[in-house]
Amino acid sequence: MTYGCNKKKLVMIIHDFIPQGTVVFMLNHLKQVALHQAENKMTTANLAVCFGPIFVPPQHSADQEKETEASSMRLHIETIKYLLDIWPQEFNTNNNIVI
Repeated sequence: MTYGCNKKKLVMIIHDFIPQGTVVFMLNHLKQVALHQAENKMTTANLAVCFGPIFVPPQHSADQEKETEASSMRLHIETIKYLLDIWPQEFNTNNNIVI
């Protein structure tokens, strides 16, 4: 899948907007899991379904309709899948990226 942007540049842009530490560690780990999808069946889509709601929990309100909540959840899942698709094999906080 292509996203029409230089992968390294896009990851650096994302890097500026996400907190360091845990999120980078988790994305590195999940990318490694996805790289072994032939053995473990965990594609970036499957990982996003599992971890999307954890990374970006939906905001609930008393009057929020189920359709809006489901749409919000889909967006969170798609966002995590997108991040995993473009995430390099290893990303560290010293800006040394292995693609």
